[in-house]
Amino acid sequence: MYKPVKKFIMKFVLEDAIAFEEKAYRFYQKALSMTVVDESSHLFKRLLAAELGHRLKLEEIQKTGDPEDLIVSDPVIVQGVSKIDRDWPDLNPRSTKEEIFKAALIKERGAYDFYKTLAENSLFKTARDVFSMLSREESDHINWLQKEIGEESQ
Repeated sequence: MYKPVKKFIMKFVLEDAIAFEEKAYRFYQKALSMTVVDESSHLFKRLLAAELGHRLKLEEIQKTGDPEDLIVSDPVIVQGVSKIDRDWPDLNPRSTKEEIFKAALIKERGAYDFYKTLAENSLFKTARDVFSMLSREESDHINWLQKEIGEESQ
């Protein structure tokens, strides 16, 4: 595949990832506004800060990085992965904390898979490092949520 096409695909992947992180931030922001101050609200605050950090890191890469540094080995994989479902569920004001945690867990697992696949298929160390870091952090989010709802960690 030609270099300009690969760069375009990676630009698209970054835009998808940024949109996903922004929606995650808004989801946790709303979840936090719906909870009373307790251990759950502390978890939502941690997740809120983490998603903001992810978005800022991706925006920094988008602005200052060379998209060529993020090219992955197989463009077909990138095209498939780039279809991350950016939408997070709307929270009903009557949603229980458990329902919120379970919805978040599904989305965090998708983010983990997204970043892990990109890390495994990146040609350059810079990209592998960035996507590996993001997948590890998404794995942490999964573990936090699983602990909160009493599921076994991955």
